[in-house]
Amino acid sequence: MYEVMRPARGFRPEERRTFRTATGLLRWALREQVFRHSVGGVPYPTRFDDVHLGYRDHDGGYDYHLIDTFTPWKITGDHLAVMRRVQRRYGEIVHHLREVDPQWEPDTSVSPTGKISFADNSVEFHEVSRYGAKRRRMLVAPSGDACL
Repeated sequence: MYEVMRPARGFRPEERRTFRTATGLLRWALREQVFRHSVGGVPYPTRFDDVHLGYRDHDGGYDYHLIDTFTPWKITGDHLAVMRRVQRRYGEIVHHLREVDPQWEPDTSVSPTGKISFADNSVEFHEVSRYGAKRRRMLVAPSGDACL
């Protein structure tokens, strides 16, 4: 069980939330925007695999700069550690579903190797999955005089 608390302030009474699973805790934290929701004016991502939950510092503690200073909820280092563990497992599952399971192979309908070289020195790699889905990846970004 994981419990977070919002202390009483003014006319607002103290509020506690209890979660049975770490996944529920992380889902709630993203929905309530407990983490900083803008970095340099850009909205902070709200998907499990996109949110940066920080690292351990040299003293074994956690960096708390990720917690929004305007949120009244008290999130501890233990909460962050549990959410980080859930996020790491979720990332492994997503990676397997996106990269490993589809068994991506070069798309030979585009070229024999699946690579296309353009005049701006960029190289694109076309792939097709065993399910028939297609994707393109940029191997070399555009550069050189042709870009100007």
